[in-house]
Amino acid sequence: MTASEFLDSLCDAMSLERGHIKLDDHASTAEWWDSISHMAIIATIDSELQMNTQDDPALIEFSSIREIISHLEQIGALEQ
Repeated sequence: MTASEFLDSLCDAMSLERGHIKLDDHASTAEWWDSISHMAIIATIDSELQMNTQDDPALIEFSSIREIISHLEQIGALEQ
């Protein structure tokens, strides 16, 4: 899965229009990002990438989309 496909999956999971979530979105500034959205991001990582985020604290404590994508690429969960 590419980063772009993953972002589309996040949008789908949160019933947002595709393209709404951007790499520069940050938990403290994105209007769509609340605690429920944070949990939806974790659930999407678990389901779409067949990962257990509980095994990787960096995937639970993230605060930006860029941070998530970068980490997922580094561990080989997303294509670079």
